[in-house]
Amino acid sequence: MQQSESERTFFSEVIKLAVSIVLTLGAGVVRIMTSGDVSGGGGLLAGFKGVNCRALLLFLAPAVLYVAANNLRFYIAAAMNPGLLQVLWNLKIVTIGALYNLPPFSRRLSGRQWCGAGLLALGSTIAELSQGRGHSSDGGLNSGGSAGLLLVAVGLVITSFAAISCEYAYKHTAAHLDFFAQCCVLYGYGSVLNLAAFVVREQLEKRKGS
Repeated sequence: MQQSESERTFFSEVIKLAVSIVLTLGAGVVRIMTSGDVSGGGGLLAGFKGVNCRALLLFLAPAVLYVAANNLRFYIAAAMNPGLLQVLWNLKIVTIGALYNLPPFSRRLSGRQWCGAGLLALGSTIAELSQGRGHSSDGGLNSGGSAGLLLVAVGLVITSFAAISCEYAYKHTAAHLDFFAQCCVLYGYGSVLNLAAFVVREQLEKRKGS
């Protein structure tokens, strides 16, 4: 059965959410067995004990950005050679470093960190090119033209912002949520938002067909 890009992204988020829920409950079982407290199910959800609106809202921004980046990447791959896309996508390492300098993060990287990021991106790019992944089957680059390169640039910025805001959310909610509970919140948002994207896309395609 043929699945759309939005549908595949949605199911991947649901799987991640299911795994996170299982791990959260498993951590709760271990916690109960360790403490010996078996009264009620509070121990199972102890990872959410400090949850509040601020903690929940902090994960909304990275969830929205990841939904946009994940769905956009399918369109980029359709517009250009996926091998070349993978090569260009390695620039995300440098893009994240550049965005860290902007508010509200304002984290200045040292010269060594910039060199490390550049070498990591260069090494990943060389590895991809050495395996012939930067060319299409006919030997061409198939960059998708200016539109394809613009989509890559937009995708890089979105996915880099998503990574930075996600790290920010994890760090600033660690006192209220344990790691598996944080994953539940992030992938819960992702599942709902990807479902919405899938429904909207289906409705648009139905209108096109009619």
